[in-house]
Amino acid sequence: MPIKDELGKVVGVLAKTNGLNELTDKLANAKIGDSGRAILIAPDGKLAGMTGAVFDKELRDFSKHPAFLNRENVRAGALHYVDDGRPTIAVLAPIRFGWLVAVQMDEAEALRPVAETDRTMLILLMVAVLLAAAFAAIFAPGLSRPLVRLTTIAEEMSRGHYDHEIPGTERRDEIGALSRRSSG
Repeated sequence: MPIKDELGKVVGVLAKTNGLNELTDKLANAKIGDSGRAILIAPDGKLAGMTGAVFDKELRDFSKHPAFLNRENVRAGALHYVDDGRPTIAVLAPIRFGWLVAVQMDEAEALRPVAETDRTMLILLMVAVLLAAAFAAIFAPGLSRPLVRLTTIAEEMSRGHYDHEIPGTERRDEIGALSRRSSG
């Protein structure tokens, strides 16, 4: 609904004010992790809405807040800064008419899933290495012993000693095939 002055000129719109009140109420009650908050900053740097905030008639000045100061410099990705003494990561979204929406969270909380994934991947790597080592310890002797024995027999045969019994001719794998060829 338009708001008009005594001359009939439109000086405001009631729906915009109600929409902003509704938005600030939603921001105040939003839950973003343990430390996260959404911030709505007006073009003049005044705080219009923030998660967990209760507003008086006077809007707080956020013109020195790192999110507001860096609103022009961030095109895509995250912004890192210190807020209330804690390393913070934020995503900024400049919106129409110079308004700014920022969603920020304590950096440690935001990166916790990455740290958990790194730890899980390290555990999986260690398990894979242990399984590979166990596999090698169990199966390597069964593969290497017959090959070492065949190599020894081949060396003896190259020196003219043909009286060796060639082991493994009954095997149904490559070592058995090599043994059968050596015996024939």
